[in-house]
Amino acid sequence: MNTPEKRVTPEDFIRIWQTSNSTKEVSEKVGIDRSAVRVRVDFYRKRGIPLKKYKNARESLNIEALTKLAKSLSSAEPEGEVEK
Repeated sequence: MNTPEKRVTPEDFIRIWQTSNSTKEVSEKVGIDRSAVRVRVDFYRKRGIPLKKYKNARESLNIEALTKLAKSLSSAEPEGEVEK
């Protein structure tokens, strides 16, 4: 069953966005799904409203450490497995 999205004024949305720490947090506070939050943020940014950017989880990845981990695990293939 679809639930109607909550109506949040642009002013309230911007206050919530600027004082939150993640898209998920905004979604929970305003009662709309994260994709709708991202669409609304993109809409405002395209019109010149300088909404803050949240740190992306991908930006905090330690690529070097993860590369070493992946390589160490790929060398531990079970016997009988053949690389393609």
